[in-house]
Amino acid sequence: MNYKIIPVAVMVLISLSIVIAYDLSEYPKPFIKNGKFDGVLAVGDNAPADDVVALSNIIASLQYSTLENLAQDNVLVDTLAVGEIKTYSFNNIDYETTLNFVELGKAQFIINGWTSNVIKEGKSDILVDGRILTLAKVFNENGIDYATFSLSDEEINIGDYFIEVGAAMLASEVEDIKNVNSILVGHACDNFLVAEVSGRDNCEEGYEKNVGSIESYQMSNGKISIVVTGYSESDTLNAANLLSSYETHKESFKGNAIKVKKDGSPVDYKPIKTDTANNSEDDGDNINFKFSIAIFLVMLISLIVLFFYSKTKKR
Repeated sequence: MNYKIIPVAVMVLISLSIVIAYDLSEYPKPFIKNGKFDGVLAVGDNAPADDVVALSNIIASLQYSTLENLAQDNVLVDTLAVGEIKTYSFNNIDYETTLNFVELGKAQFIINGWTSNVIKEGKSDILVDGRILTLAKVFNENGIDYATFSLSDEEINIGDYFIEVGAAMLASEVEDIKNVNSILVGHACDNFLVAEVSGRDNCEEGYEKNVGSIESYQMSNGKISIVVTGYSESDTLNAANLLSSYETHKESFKGNAIKVKKDGSPVDYKPIKTDTANNSEDDGDNINFKFSIAIFLVMLISLIVLFFYSKTKKR
């Protein structure tokens, strides 16, 4: 038997057993690969309606990258409800815009009295002055039809700004949760994957009344799970809404987990740091550094053992 490999094997096993923390400030970058969502999104098999809505909101937020990217490219972007009228000033020209109607994957606009063609999602029409109107997406929320669109000087490929996200899955459809990146929504008693990833052996434990949470877990193989959960269905939905609006709440996304307590209006939240997930608040800021030091020390000790073992064999 080649005993020289023992220290190396020990080093590898110990290194693999270490779980390096994922910081929520990185969201959603680790989940996006080549313009597509790299992972699964899952709710419980018998998920309550609010959980389904929660996951739908998260998916919608991921389906297009930040509108800041469009603004930086001198592209005006907004969302209108059917019948809503707004006036936009774009390059010193006013555009009175109405969303005339919406149907499946299509919409029509009236701009300064000019009526557009019926535009499909991802397609464009040209205004009288040559500017380009592009339909990004249509959707329905609370029974009201909406359309997100852009005005630009040059034709744009809306796919350059939108992220392709797959459909939501049921928990039972996920084969091995620890081998995929994932966003999991629901109470641990409703979604067994939430219980598995978060270590809630008793699905009732680890919750606080009127509080939702966004928790991150990183596996030893590098895969990441984000758990969106809460004491009640509405608490879970509140946490999901915060995750969906991560671009406007960047200051809240720090560490391995945050609690979410709704306070008043739909966008007024009070994120509270928590140690529910991988590590405590204090550990969260320095956890990657600490794990790097741990790995280095393990490797150093293994090399020293290997060195002295080799010396002994030579004697």
